[in-house]
Amino acid sequence: VTVTLDGTTLVSGTDFATGTLNRTLSPNVGFTVSATSAVVSELTVGGFIPKQPIIDGDWSLEGGAHADTWQVSDDGKTVIGRLEGGTTWMSTLALTDAEALRDFYMSATVLVSEVAGSEYKTGFVPYYLDGNNYVFVWLSKWADGSPCIVITARLNGRVVGTEWREQQVSYNYIGEVNYMEVEISGDTIRVYLNKSFNPSYSTTVEGLSDRTLDGAKVGFNISNTSATFGSITTQSNSRCFRMNEKPVIEEVT
Repeated sequence: VTVTLDGTTLVSGTDFATGTLNRTLSPNVGFTVSATSAVVSELTVGGFIPKQPIIDGDWSLEGGAHADTWQVSDDGKTVIGRLEGGTTWMSTLALTDAEALRDFYMSATVLVSEVAGSEYKTGFVPYYLDGNNYVFVWLSKWADGSPCIVITARLNGRVVGTEWREQQVSYNYIGEVNYMEVEISGDTIRVYLNKSFNPSYSTTVEGLSDRTLDGAKVGFNISNTSATFGSITTQSNSRCFRMNEKPVIEEVT
């Protein structure tokens, strides 16, 4: 850090020491005065601005505390999110334009490599229009709790039904790849985990079938986690992950 006034250096980086870093918080910059008054004008901020989306190919990377909070592979099939500097469920988003499909499947492999804080959320955003119209589907876990699937939805500014729809499901949250698929069909959201034949969780969101599609996006979200989303299919007419084993039929006598 270097501070200059009218071209004169007042303090330099050697005068500062970094304290303990809380990696779940995002730093801010600003001004302070003591025992006097001051007017600050012609303020400019150079470099990366945390609240400003970064466009990377077809992806809009939003809400990261650092320019490298999100990283997208050249083919757009892998998205990596990092918790460094702070993440939040409503703003740390990697979004891409969606086709005007009311019913579809969305899928990706999910590998959580790091967590911080007391609550972890890593998952899909199968519908995002704005802060008043969205659906989030997470692999979720409290630090001292069991892994769950959690869904929340808001349409036309109103939380639909229970705000936090939760189902405890058996899977390994950290360090292993989870195959995750979300299906939207009418007003129903189904979540398939690790190639399950039947939904691992299913819930009804009243009015979802009438949601506004023009301008909507799909994507991913992290909160207190670092994660890699791979083999991404943002919208499909059929499931992408299936069990390959053939059924064994035995004759019972």
